Amino acid sequence: MKAAARLAALLVATALSILLLLGALPLAQPALASTSASAVPELTTVLVRIVVEDAAGKRTYELITTNDGAARRLESASRVALGPRPRSVPEGTVPIRTVQYQDLGFSADLTVRQKDAQRYRVQAKFQDSVVNESVEATLPQIDRHSQELHALVALGESVTATSVVGGKTADYRVTIELGEL
Repeated sequence: MKAAARLAALLVATALSILLLLGALPLAQPALASTSASAVPELTTVLVRIVVEDAAGKRTYELITTNDGAARRLESASRVALGPRPRSVPEGTVPIRTVQYQDLGFSADLTVRQKDAQRYRVQAKFQDSVVNESVEATLPQIDRHSQELHALVALGESVTATSVVGGKTADYRVTIELGEL
């Protein structure tokens, strides 16, 4: 009998979720905020600049988003064929080379919510993977970093999150500016 009750509750929850997604049921409207000097301004666009510095160098990514806390994803990645580094082979011989495909690149999942006229609450998760060219090895070495950032950022200023994996450092510097579409 308990299993039937659980199944019924699951079906009702699923049906309500589908109706909400389809817009058949309106969500409760929040109470209107009073208009005061400390009220958060209306919906605006902001520019989020992310500068990554690691063994692969310095890279800059930019994303225009809104100040309402909506989840956004920035991704710059590709699937790359990596194989052993070529060795010297006798002249007239073709080296046999096998490859493996690896996902390399950068991604950021973030939300930006305006706290007041000059400050923004930023929540972000960064993931980054690059080929480390400085390592002398037969197979290419891949540096993978993952870091979260939860910070209050003033307009025009930066905050930095640092990831250290295996003695290798990656810095993620986030700056918020007013953006325009």
